[in-house]
Amino acid sequence: PIQRTRGKSARKRRERKMRSPGSTSTNSSDARDSSEPPEPKKKTAGAVARQLTFSRGRSNSRRKKKVHVDSSKPRQKAHDHASPQSIRDPAYSKTRTPSTRHRKKLTAPAKKAAKKHGGQPRSDSIDSESHDRSRSPVPRTNFDAKTKKAARKKSGLSARENLTEINGAIPHRMSFENMRNNVARFTRTKEDTRSKYEKWTDRFLDAGTEIAQGEPDAERSKNIKQQTKALRISRDNLLSDRFNSKMERDFVEKINTYMPNVPDVGQQRGRNLQVSKHPHLNMIKQGQTYTPSPMSRVVLRDMSPERLSEFPVDDSGNLIPVHGPAIPLAKLKDTDKKRILQIGTKQINADLKDYKSKKGYN
Repeated sequence: PIQRTRGKSARKRRERKMRSPGSTSTNSSDARDSSEPPEPKKKTAGAVARQLTFSRGRSNSRRKKKVHVDSSKPRQKAHDHASPQSIRDPAYSKTRTPSTRHRKKLTAPAKKAAKKHGGQPRSDSIDSESHDRSRSPVPRTNFDAKTKKAARKKSGLSARENLTEINGAIPHRMSFENMRNNVARFTRTKEDTRSKYEKWTDRFLDAGTEIAQGEPDAERSKNIKQQTKALRISRDNLLSDRFNSKMERDFVEKINTYMPNVPDVGQQRGRNLQVSKHPHLNMIKQGQTYTPSPMSRVVLRDMSPERLSEFPVDDSGNLIPVHGPAIPLAKLKDTDKKRILQIGTKQINADLKDYKSKKGYN
């Protein structure tokens, strides 16, 4: 008998040999008519199984693998296995689940803190430098319409008078830069704790409440109370989420236009422009001495030294107030004089003029 071999070419050679004239085989099962097609080879069970496995493997290659889930255990959220969980931190663009694909690169101090605390960058462990690089400072915005109107009215100016033409401005008592820096000590660094931040803002708000209660103008008093309420809500929102840049901006904008801190109009060139980032006190003459107004009193007596810049003085060492001539420190109360010297002074090249509401500063 002819040995059976696998393959189509071997089968054809065997069939040609059987049909040749010299073939001695007489078995009808082996000698087939050339007109009849060859019978197909039957597939074994193993071959069928291998083909089915191959075809199913191709169709299942795009499907997700099924993972066995133990129904006895409570189902966890998708990010519970990762560390850190959703983080609100200046090293990241916004609150999100930890994803290495969309996460911003950490700064060197943040990486060091993350390594120290097991891979999770803690907000209270990131130094001030990394926070300051994370986002730009809050820009200064203009005063709102109510504050401008109240300041003009307090100084006897109508709404039609142009402040630029009369060399006028609306000066701060605590400068905008000092206020913004004090907020940043809490929102961008670890210098201020919640209690410290709450303490200095409470003093600021309490002064506004005192001014509103003693204000004879009913409309002005009402506006101050409304601003105080809105500022307190903004402060509390920031306390609950200290690294939220939108809440930080909202609070800085509200405290910048807070009426008790910018109550009236004063000289711009020669005084307010030169004082710039320094505290600008409004001193009221009482007999032979001078005492600060309510908001100036809070700035001078109640704020910690690190929250203020140096006080502006002229070349003779006299204090430069919001209005009127420079005041010798000897005419201040001993506690106020000691406080100014403790915080420090800065000589300003001021050109003080007397204010006249109708003609401006001359």
